Amino acid sequence: KQHHDMSEPQPYSDLYRAAQHGRVIAVIGGPNCRTWSIRKHYPQADGSPGRPLRGRTPDTVWGLPTNSRTEQEKCDHDSLLLLRQLALTHLALRATAYNTPVLLEHSADPAAHSPHPSAHMCSTIWDTELIHHFQLTHNLRVTTFDQCNLGQIVPKTTTIQHNISQLHQLHKWYCEHQQHNCRITDTSTLSRWPWELN
Repeated sequence: KQHHDMSEPQPYSDLYRAAQHGRVIAVIGGPNCRTWSIRKHYPQADGSPGRPLRGRTPDTVWGLPTNSRTEQEKCDHDSLLLLRQLALTHLALRATAYNTPVLLEHSADPAAHSPHPSAHMCSTIWDTELIHHFQLTHNLRVTTFDQCNLGQIVPKTTTIQHNISQLHQLHKWYCEHQQHNCRITDTSTLSRWPWELN
């Protein structure tokens, strides 16, 4: 059983109140990227063609009009996780005069970092008005790097939006390995941050 599902009323409500009152030490997270991922553009495990659930334009980034009800519920769940982290970040920063360390991690923009031919059409949080506005409002940095340099088994280019000055040294630190001798059959193994990133 999951005890820390941020899409549920608890523990989110308690964290919301704590953030309002400046009682949150840091807001650090990586909301689920499954419906945002370039993986949705690749053939699926059963051999069927890729099925993106989001587009890249303002009217499709939160879900395609062709989504089934179940598919849209997945998009809404993943969007809620992102929005709740942003809400906690906003409250924590305002309550502590911007002294709370914050970090939002998500896959880097596929348009700039994926070889897939439809990467330029893939959804990404980093090209939304919401994230651009949030960054400017809170004077946050954006840092992009490959997680393999911190222990991930493949490069996994990631972007973080943060206010932790030491982390900016990771910017544009891309894969330094000759090769990666692994075959990924289950992308859930990549959803956990490598130890050195933790």
